[in-house]
Amino acid sequence: MEKSWTKSLLGFLAIAASFAVVAFLSGSLEAALLVIFPLLYVGIMYILDEEGSIQVSVDFPTKLNVGDEFEVNAHVSISRGAGIFLLELPYFDFFKLLDGSNVRVVFKGVRHRNYDLTYKMQALRRGSFEWKEIKYTYNPTMGILNTREGKIPCAVKVEVLPRIEILRKKGLRIRSTRLNPRNARSRIGPASTDFDSIRAYTPGDPYRTINWKATARNSSTGPILVNQYEREGLHSTVFAIDNSSPMRQGTKEENPLESGIKLVLSFTNLLLNYQYNVGVWVMQKNRGIRRDVIMPGSGMEQYLRIRRRVMLVETIKFVPQVYSISREFASVARETVPSIFLLTSVVEANVIPLKKVIKTLNTASSNIVIVDVLPFSIFARISPYDISALYTEGFSRKAKKKMYSELSGLAEVIPWDPGRTSYGKIISRLTMSLR
Repeated sequence: MEKSWTKSLLGFLAIAASFAVVAFLSGSLEAALLVIFPLLYVGIMYILDEEGSIQVSVDFPTKLNVGDEFEVNAHVSISRGAGIFLLELPYFDFFKLLDGSNVRVVFKGVRHRNYDLTYKMQALRRGSFEWKEIKYTYNPTMGILNTREGKIPCAVKVEVLPRIEILRKKGLRIRSTRLNPRNARSRIGPASTDFDSIRAYTPGDPYRTINWKATARNSSTGPILVNQYEREGLHSTVFAIDNSSPMRQGTKEENPLESGIKLVLSFTNLLLNYQYNVGVWVMQKNRGIRRDVIMPGSGMEQYLRIRRRVMLVETIKFVPQVYSISREFASVARETVPSIFLLTSVVEANVIPLKKVIKTLNTASSNIVIVDVLPFSIFARISPYDISALYTEGFSRKAKKKMYSELSGLAEVIPWDPGRTSYGKIISRLTMSLR
């Protein structure tokens, strides 16, 4: 290790040199002895100062739920070096320090030292977090040598899961009358003879399902209409999660997107218990995520698959409101004809794009429900004494009525403020729209 000269080191040497000059001029033995002490101290510190050898082990939980409080225990072992060590222990965004600090200062003398450090934290938001290294700063004793920095490998990975509402079947009525056979010939089973509705023709529809009378009544230039029949297999539901900028209203930990994800997981858990096929479509792709669609499926494995996917969903910033339907999702919708619950936050900027995407989805879905996640209760908690928030909410609600009227002809719109309506109540309301 290369050791560099500092002002403190030069200062001690200057003191020793001044004592040496005094001893030489005076011829005093006592003055000569004073030269020895600064030189001895500098020599000892210079020899003892080695590259700090630090080992750190951290006891950090691997899985948490949002809101969980936990204690982090770190064991630090320093075998070489003498001075002050500044350590930066694991800490993540969207976590809150409740007690203690993750930045610690420890002093090491000549002997080997062990330290047990603890601090308490709380998880505020879902997500996957990783800490790869612990940074430290080493300040040698009395500043004899220059400050040095280093890194210690430390693999800490934690997954914070949304805290979902586990709903009981009792009291909830779900319209699901044909759940068998379990192993149908397709994901939704063969078509039965029970008429469901009339819709526009899409490529792949059987020729025999064309309703010639309804097509003729429509107009000579209108689309061909076909009869849609109930299926004998499992019913399918797809949750469409809008992760564009309107879903960021509020704070990083509390916003419509976070509430929407908790609703999706709670509702998914309930539907899977009722033998439904459930899938997810993330409307805006995130970086590093290849698939934007989870194919409708059933069972606990499907719930875990959906949870892993929504854990990675983040809002897209500074992107125009354009919702493009991928080929993968189009094929899934055409094959399964699902009920679609579209979770978004309706604003003026996304009304027209929503109308376009709903018109396209109507040809390949049994019904579409828009869940408008309202941020008003979030704003009230952020600034409880802000009177202007009341006027803003009143103005927004009037504006939303006009937006809802534009969308009402294409899909059912259900407003939901998570701070005022519980997850159980909104899910009970949404089950009435299942087909």
